Amino acid sequence: MLSSSGDFSLLYAHATGTAYRDALPEPPRLPWSWIDEWEIESYVSDYSRSGFHGGINWYLAADSNWEYRRRRGTNVTAVPLYFTASEADVQLAEQHGARLGAQLAQSHADVRALRTIQGGGYLLAMERAREVSETFIEFLRELDSTHPAGTPGLASVTAR
Repeated sequence: MLSSSGDFSLLYAHATGTAYRDALPEPPRLPWSWIDEWEIESYVSDYSRSGFHGGINWYLAADSNWEYRRRRGTNVTAVPLYFTASEADVQLAEQHGARLGAQLAQSHADVRALRTIQGGGYLLAMERAREVSETFIEFLRELDSTHPAGTPGLASVTAR
């Protein structure tokens, strides 16, 4: 977890060819700024009981997902999209760089915003939970403000 966080920069800190496990440092003692011992124990307990099949299966299905998307009638979504990421997400920077906005526009007809949250890394929702939640609420409020008149929107749902 630490190696994917904004607290650690693994990808560029070691010579090319360094094995991932060899590049990992000894993690600092818990709690970290965004996770504590109780949360880590919860993950260990759950994965010990059920395994990590969901996470592994995502990668095993990558070729099937790619083929499906390629065969689909349209490759452009019509739903509103907000994209939120960390400024320090090295995977995002490595895979997309400055081309991210253009790439999103090719696949999504209604890109409303690209938001960058300061701090955090690949585990942004854990590292900056409050900021990510605020971004989601902002997105929902914008959608509600453009909701067709006469139909229930966010205000009617939150008032219950």
